[in-house]
Amino acid sequence: MRLAEKLDIPIATGENRYGQAAFRDLIARGGVGVVQPDLRRAGGVTDCLEIGLMAAGFGVPYASHGGGAHIHVLAALPNTIYVESGLLPEGVQLVDGCYPLPSAPGLSASW
Repeated sequence: MRLAEKLDIPIATGENRYGQAAFRDLIARGGVGVVQPDLRRAGGVTDCLEIGLMAAGFGVPYASHGGGAHIHVLAALPNTIYVESGLLPEGVQLVDGCYPLPSAPGLSASW
């Protein structure tokens, strides 16, 4: 039997998967309880958004692996459950348990 079927807690994984196909197989086979892609490894903002929408279609929650520009993807998805907040855009602060989107243009990264 698969590990995911044996556990009472969901398995969060995906930070070391590359591209949508790797997530498609993982989600379709029921091997993940929370999809957690890394923005850089999974293919960038567009691929992470599409991975999140694919997960939503299967009823699988989405969380980020890292913060930064990923906060914009999280805001666009219906199945977001949390942000891993190691690095967030400049000026973004936790307010009542939520991270408001930055108001600066673009992805709000400072270079």
